[in-house]
Amino acid sequence: MLDISILNNGKLVSSRLSGRLTDKDLFDAQDKFESRVTWTQGAAEIIDLTEADLSGVNTNVMPELAERFRAYFEAASVEHARVAIFGPSDLQFGIGRVFHAWTVGKEVPTVGIFRDRESASRWLA
Repeated sequence: MLDISILNNGKLVSSRLSGRLTDKDLFDAQDKFESRVTWTQGAAEIIDLTEADLSGVNTNVMPELAERFRAYFEAASVEHARVAIFGPSDLQFGIGRVFHAWTVGKEVPTVGIFRDRESASRWLA
């Protein structure tokens, strides 16, 4: 499940994934994000994995998911975007790191992976 909130006059998108998730759920969440969020220059996103059970996710889909993520920002002509992903468990953090590895070297977005909201928020500030 994906919950999305737009905060700070559209400058911060807060996304929260929860429940037992599969590869398909991650792609469905990306589709939902793309249909609900109009990105503005200078905006940032924080993705909360705290309540997400990622044991059903295969890391082999991360290259495709990262490419779709990047393509969304490119299609929106976004030049600068920061996305902070946080999850306290080893599995959440590890899957976040795998996703991050497939975004390194791409122009947009810049992705950071963290274990807690405070660190993620500080990085976005």
